[in-house]
Amino acid sequence: MTPLYWGDIGVAIAGALLVVGAVLAYAARDARLHLREGIVVAPNARLLYGKHVAIDGVAPIPEGVRARILDEQGGFSRVHLSGATATCPRASSCRSRSGSSNAR
Repeated sequence: MTPLYWGDIGVAIAGALLVVGAVLAYAARDARLHLREGIVVAPNARLLYGKHVAIDGVAPIPEGVRARILDEQGGFSRVHLSGATATCPRASSCRSRSGSSNAR
């Protein structure tokens, strides 16, 4: 094999790595801009069905658990937690990390 052949392989590998790196960087940027995470701040918070009825058979959420906030409206947050989507009172249970000084 000639040195020119190895150079072509190196360029192809470098190009592929550049494309993969660009896709990963875009995905990370998109997640950082659109993913909203909250933390449960009340001890033993309950997930609600709709906005007023606690879900039966689901253990209370311990304080400090992270949840993905899907929507905030009317004093309630719609959250995704452990594969389930439910509602929790925003003021007492799920607070967004974006407004705190400890957000990372």
